[in-house]
Amino acid sequence: MEEQPDSSKEFQFVFEDDSADLLFLKQFEILSVLKGDLQPILQFLDNATFSDVKENFPYQDEESLKLIKIMQMGIQYSLFTQKVLKKKAELCSQYALYEDLNYEKLKEFSKKQRRKIAELKKRLASYDETLDHFQKIRDKQDEHEIGEEI
Repeated sequence: MEEQPDSSKEFQFVFEDDSADLLFLKQFEILSVLKGDLQPILQFLDNATFSDVKENFPYQDEESLKLIKIMQMGIQYSLFTQKVLKKKAELCSQYALYEDLNYEKLKEFSKKQRRKIAELKKRLASYDETLDHFQKIRDKQDEHEIGEEI
């Protein structure tokens, strides 16, 4: 099941005293919306979602009015959910950008560390050669001293 936004503190239903413009509903062009013109939908959201439909609505029976009120509440909650999810998406986007920047910094740091390690290995090899050289000299001195003692 999908996680639902926590609406207990942030969300409240809003119903204004303004009446819905039913003339707008009569002029609403569904075909223009289907063709991609979203302006009528935005006008509908502004007009009908938060308005009182009791006065001008042609069907005054309780079930119809209740159905309209439920649809209004559903739209309002959907708008709220959209707003919450947009905030979450922005936060995730910022986090992803932050992670990308950190990844690039870590890659650069890793390259620098590898170069340092390579340099240290070279120095260590040089020290090993010097140590071997001095060890050979010491061994020769030991052989010479042993030879003199005999």
